[in-house]
Amino acid sequence: MKRSLTNLTLIVTVLVFQGSLFCGFLFSQTGEKTRLDRLPKVPAKTKERMQSIYERREFSARSFSANWHEDGSSYLVLENVDGNKARALVCYNAANGTCRELISTAQLIPPGGTEAIDIQNYWFAPDGTRVLLQADQGEDGDPS
Repeated sequence: MKRSLTNLTLIVTVLVFQGSLFCGFLFSQTGEKTRLDRLPKVPAKTKERMQSIYERREFSARSFSANWHEDGSSYLVLENVDGNKARALVCYNAANGTCRELISTAQLIPPGGTEAIDIQNYWFAPDGTRVLLQADQGEDGDPS
């Protein structure tokens, strides 16, 4: 069974009535039909290139995101450590470049789990004694 699409025309109307501006949208349906089999076919090479760009993100630039510590002596980064998929919260000293893990991936493994939860974002309490972590949510919305 071949399907057909009906062409729709969008008409934007702007009306001024007693000093007020009204905007409306009208859809007009024409009798001409467009057959799906008449739409241009996408070559396999083009489809592969589009998937590499938009689905697999092969051409995405590498990015770097860090947050400075309040006193300016160090910056904080979420980074992969030891080849894990999950990221640890790491603190780099700006003066000498040394680093230390503030929250390791081992600390992010839930009880009974085998893999660490991936941190997406973090916020420190104003006094700096606690940190709130935002985890990646699974497909069902459950972050565990």
